[in-house]
Amino acid sequence: MYAFTKILCSLPWPREEVTLGVMLKTLQRCTDMPLEERLLVQCGDSITRKMAGVTLGGRHAWLRANHLCQGMQMLQRASCADLSNNSFVQLALEKTGLSWDVRKSQLYGPATYAMIRSRTGLKLGLWQDPSQFAAALIKLGSAVHEIRTYLEVGCYTGWTACILATFMQRVGHRLRGFIVDLTAHYAEPVLPLLRSRNLTFVLRRDVPANKTELLSRLELDRSQPQLMKRRGYRVGRHFSLCFIDAQHSYMGIMDDFREFSPYCRRALFHDIQDFDAVHLQNFSGGVPAFWQHLTEYTHPHRITQITSQLAAFAPHFGLGIVGPNENGTVEPDKVPLSGWPKWHGQGKARLRQAFCANPKGTFIRICEYL
Repeated sequence: MYAFTKILCSLPWPREEVTLGVMLKTLQRCTDMPLEERLLVQCGDSITRKMAGVTLGGRHAWLRANHLCQGMQMLQRASCADLSNNSFVQLALEKTGLSWDVRKSQLYGPATYAMIRSRTGLKLGLWQDPSQFAAALIKLGSAVHEIRTYLEVGCYTGWTACILATFMQRVGHRLRGFIVDLTAHYAEPVLPLLRSRNLTFVLRRDVPANKTELLSRLELDRSQPQLMKRRGYRVGRHFSLCFIDAQHSYMGIMDDFREFSPYCRRALFHDIQDFDAVHLQNFSGGVPAFWQHLTEYTHPHRITQITSQLAAFAPHFGLGIVGPNENGTVEPDKVPLSGWPKWHGQGKARLRQAFCANPKGTFIRICEYL
């Protein structure tokens, strides 16, 4: 079996490029049996200000979280056919709301109408291209192996984690896990919703060096018996899915990947084609440069990249998914991290020389704007 696996991994299979539009995937675990009322997220109202069983501090706190809660309810009540349809999921994400940005249509294209602007300046909404995020959700939801454990590094407002967990649980994955950031300040308004999706916030400084300690906490936590109703629930030795979206400079995401990749079976990356990320740390190339190297040193059949976008201007956002290697982690196959180029930001001219002389992958479009 081992030799057969090695032969399969050596085949020149292309990486998967996900195109947008009406994309239908088979969500094998999804059923249209109505969810029990107690499993539906409860949004409450502006008078009682009670959401997911917790009374929020004030009317504005409830209003901020209500956008997200309504989007979660829309996904929970949708049919499996709708949840398999990129157009429907994209609409649900737009109804949830997008984070306000001065670039408006240059960032979101026709989905600009969905931006949420806060009077306090607090960021609200999804920091995503809704068409890309919809495609990623359907791709992950159609996974053959159950996605049971989740780790998000760099959760910011927590909106993406809430939506991802809601979708995955609705289509049959008994997902639970942790979200990590430097502070809980930005995610505080939606912490009750995160807890209702079996997600626990952990400060970055409190993440143990051995990430299996986090997995052990999930194994010991039996506070959510509805997750255990099907036989065979085990958390395993690796997180089923890690979303690495914290540092965005080249060395920053390299450090995060080096730390977490041995503990992840699948990984999701954000901003793999984001034009603005390449400028970080004196044109380090950011996430796009890291993604370029990762895809070069990883067997193509493990790679899925979602780069079509709603905006018609410079490339923004972009989501990349990496599947497991023969050891069950997302580490590269061909060249270990220690053998990667010692790349640092050395200015725009050096970046163009390194990535634009013969552009590949996401840099084909990025180089047009450099």
